[in-house]
Amino acid sequence: MTGSAPIMFAFTCRTGAGDATESYTTYSAVWEDRRTSCSAARTTGSTMSEQQADAVRAADGAATLDGLAAACAERGVGAWVEPVRTHRAALVAAGLLAYCPGHPERDRLAEALTTYEG
Repeated sequence: MTGSAPIMFAFTCRTGAGDATESYTTYSAVWEDRRTSCSAARTTGSTMSEQQADAVRAADGAATLDGLAAACAERGVGAWVEPVRTHRAALVAAGLLAYCPGHPERDRLAEALTTYEG
């Protein structure tokens, strides 16, 4: 795979002030600003990293790489705060846990998935 580079993302998130948005290049910057409505756009790379591929496999069709990237950027919404109640939600949670090991709300999501799997 000489010449291939891992896929990288940039994020556009609503600021909460009307239609205003802000752009970010790192997850940690988005997390610091506690954004709740983000989209992810591929900026560079053509090959999934091992971690990205593992996350997509864990999601098993319930989420795409781009969807996992966008959800990973957000805080205080969606899978990060809601109970895991369905098989699809469990797959998304598994994908996010694999994709976002440094997410500030990771422990809460892991607990929700463990409770669901009971």
